[in-house]
Amino acid sequence: MQTVAVQKSLAVKYRPRRLDGVIGQAPAIAALKGMLKAKTSGQAFLISGPSGTGKTTTARILAHYLNCEDFNFQKTEPCFTCAYCEQVKLGRYPDVEEFNISDSRGIDTIRGIIDDLQYEGRTNAKVYILDEMHQMTKQAANALLKPLEEPPENAVFILLTTEPQNVLNTIRNRCTQITLQRVPDGLLFSYLGKVVEREKRQIPEEALKYLAQLCYGDVRLALSKLECLFFALDSDSSLDLTDTANLLTLLGTRKEDDAASLALFLLALYSGSYAAATKELTLLLKDKVGMKWFFERLYDYHRVTFHHLLKIPPHSDFYQSWESTLNKEGTSVNFRLTPVSAAKVSEYLIEAVEKLKEYVWDEDRTATYYTLKMIEAVRTEAVKKRLNEQTA
Repeated sequence: MQTVAVQKSLAVKYRPRRLDGVIGQAPAIAALKGMLKAKTSGQAFLISGPSGTGKTTTARILAHYLNCEDFNFQKTEPCFTCAYCEQVKLGRYPDVEEFNISDSRGIDTIRGIIDDLQYEGRTNAKVYILDEMHQMTKQAANALLKPLEEPPENAVFILLTTEPQNVLNTIRNRCTQITLQRVPDGLLFSYLGKVVEREKRQIPEEALKYLAQLCYGDVRLALSKLECLFFALDSDSSLDLTDTANLLTLLGTRKEDDAASLALFLLALYSGSYAAATKELTLLLKDKVGMKWFFERLYDYHRVTFHHLLKIPPHSDFYQSWESTLNKEGTSVNFRLTPVSAAKVSEYLIEAVEKLKEYVWDEDRTATYYTLKMIEAVRTEAVKKRLNEQTA
């Protein structure tokens, strides 16, 4: 029988082994290295950040650093030669347990950890990495409080989440909080270029820029999609990756014109125009734009642009692209946005992103529903404001 050689995916192959290798997270890495250098490791960490920014990777690196038998505290580097470091090189992490809270909602996991805490580990620290913490039930979170507050001397908890606001305050307050940010498009583009160079491949710069914009700071997703391009070229070396249509087919969405798409949608939204908003949404859906991605980006755009419309600093690059789009439109727009409706739009965008995670198969209806809700909020609050002004 013919066998197939299984190779490591790019995401696994290029997973960092050092804190300095986690790209785009300089403030968080500086905080962790400062803690290590001061030899004041906490016993509970909450690492939060968007998907694909390095939460699990950072947790594993921290576990490795804490268990290295000859750790250099001044350089904040493991020795990479001791018995523990040799195990890590093989992809093994003795005395490190990883759990995904979404599997059981937590209570059985926490009971198992509490039982395990009674036994001594073979290493410097027994590390428990708990992912998807925002999905933990209240019962499980309450059970976790005691081991977090009074952990055995060599126990370390590293909690991971994309939604820190949904983790109980009593849990958050007992942790050293580390926040990871989305990796900027330019930095992700540069990183992908280095991977392409190391893999001795030829990928057009246009395709890499496309890919960096598409993945919106998600390094793991970017490497996965880059691998897709490699496979396509292996099958057909003549494939033109400067062609947007080819990239659409391979990567599942179009090359986003961020400023134009987002600005035009907000233009319709802030004007309270059902017709204009649904027209833009229809075009986006027709072009197979991922609605979760779009609404996440829209929230970031809205957060800074409505500040300018309401004369609230600071200035930003987002607003410059917004202004540019308005000038191109050449129209005088009747903005109906108020502080109250701006807040409601923010709430609906956050809620929409959560629903789009859950109902990805029905994103057309979900996106349409929340678009109409946002327009309704803008129009309703504009009417209230006008009536108040008339009666004042």
